[in-house]
Amino acid sequence: MLHHRAGFVRKVELLEHFWPESNPKDGLSQLYSTIYQIRKTLKSIHCPIKIVNSENAYRLDLNGALLDVDEWESKMKGMSLVTKEAFPDFKQALDLYKGDYFEKDDFWWTETEQNRLRLLWLDYVKRLADFFIFEEDNIEAIMLYLRAQKVHPFEEDIYFMLMQLYDTVGERDSVIREYKHLKEMLQEEFGSLPSEHIQKWYQNWEKRTLFNQSTPS
Repeated sequence: MLHHRAGFVRKVELLEHFWPESNPKDGLSQLYSTIYQIRKTLKSIHCPIKIVNSENAYRLDLNGALLDVDEWESKMKGMSLVTKEAFPDFKQALDLYKGDYFEKDDFWWTETEQNRLRLLWLDYVKRLADFFIFEEDNIEAIMLYLRAQKVHPFEEDIYFMLMQLYDTVGERDSVIREYKHLKEMLQEEFGSLPSEHIQKWYQNWEKRTLFNQSTPS
């Protein structure tokens, strides 16, 4: 219900999500018992949130309660251009992101929203990294992408950006390490290889690196 904000969620949907193995009668009994316990808990802590009942659905009335995800998204969308003046606000907004939406619960029905918010965060990471690159502060850009990599270790583009940045600052061993880690991650998680454009970039980088090493200074 929180996921759908002010929209109604049909009771049959709740039964399908949380009590798929129960027959309709037992499932409804568990649903009503759960709703009762939630209402009781909300009342005991003097929370303004209410569960509104209709004939076949429930709705969560927030009554002015603020959600961290809505506050964060509003703050992110209120910023567009990264400047030296706006940098502190960008950094603060990025710091508020602690991981995926409903990450610890692993609900399959949150996947679309997880992906949307993750892409929003990564888009702003890239904007901030581009700002650092424009300012010729590649080390800060690397640190930012390393942080993004910890939060989202399965994002191929993050590895690729790190490879390019390490190349820019002359960290040859780090380029090799990132490509190796990317290959291992993709093989273990998806049984696949890096994207073709990344493979071609790495092959060209190896040739260029070998040529530079063999060329007398």
